[in-house]
Amino acid sequence: MGPEIFSLNVGGRKFTTSRETVCKDPCSMLARMFNADWHMKNRHDDKGRIFIDRDPQHFGLILNFLRDSTCVLPMDGEARRQILQEADFFQLDSLRAFIIHEERQELQTAHDLRACIATRLEMDEEMKEITRMLVRCAYGSPQNTASKIPAHSASVEVAVRESAFNPLSSPSAMAQRDERIYVAFQQHISFQGSQHTEEYEAKHESSLIYEGGTLSYEPSVYGGKFQDRYHIKTLQVYEHHCIEQLPGPTRALRDGALYMVNNMEAVQWALELYGFKNVVIKVAAHQQTCKAAEASSGDEQLEELFKTPSPVLCNVHVSINLSL
Repeated sequence: MGPEIFSLNVGGRKFTTSRETVCKDPCSMLARMFNADWHMKNRHDDKGRIFIDRDPQHFGLILNFLRDSTCVLPMDGEARRQILQEADFFQLDSLRAFIIHEERQELQTAHDLRACIATRLEMDEEMKEITRMLVRCAYGSPQNTASKIPAHSASVEVAVRESAFNPLSSPSAMAQRDERIYVAFQQHISFQGSQHTEEYEAKHESSLIYEGGTLSYEPSVYGGKFQDRYHIKTLQVYEHHCIEQLPGPTRALRDGALYMVNNMEAVQWALELYGFKNVVIKVAAHQQTCKAAEASSGDEQLEELFKTPSPVLCNVHVSINLSL
């Protein structure tokens, strides 16, 4: 003899199941509803189906759990609370225990993942230095914060802007050439926070010499040959002045800003693992001249870039907001 099949009307939606399924948890209200005594007392709809006055949204999941002793729970926390409420109503202690067990497992998984990320970030010296810099700019040094109550929320604006200009070539000389050669640069680097600011601003001029219509430079400093295309030499001069020759602390600021814009999620993780809340990182600008383009003298983007009066070679702006 096959299983006894029932049709249910749960909140206006039809479900078909067996007595074996609904009685799987013998202590539940569902099991009692389908025993011999209760079955005749249950309300039925006009088609003879047992009517259960509950929201049907999660009833299919309940039946699946009774069939298999397991189910796929939704990720949404509100939906899980609703399922727990239904488990309480139908007195399905087995379903309640399953949900609690799954949530504990997920919490343990999240805890383990967080621990792995924390270990990896702890080994990243550059990330640790960036985090210390952001905290110092946002809230000041520990000595300062010990003497007064810091603000609940703080912010840091990180910016790097580097552009080229050409004070050594006259417009008439420029017109005789196919391309411009830029030999001086303006540079601005800053970590501007609510309590502290680290800033560097400078104008760099190269040792390129323009005499009698001839442009010369020192190969030992910039490398390459005089016959190299002019915009390639411009990038060599730019790297020498704005990157390679920076003082150590200033170079660390610049590197930190560029590292941050390329690793925003890691920076957010680091700040959160250090206990800061509501961390929001937004990139307002992110433009860097591609170093790989130096190897290609025919790069169209570089051609266009160096035709402008004062090309911007690096423009990075990041806003960080956080709270204690």
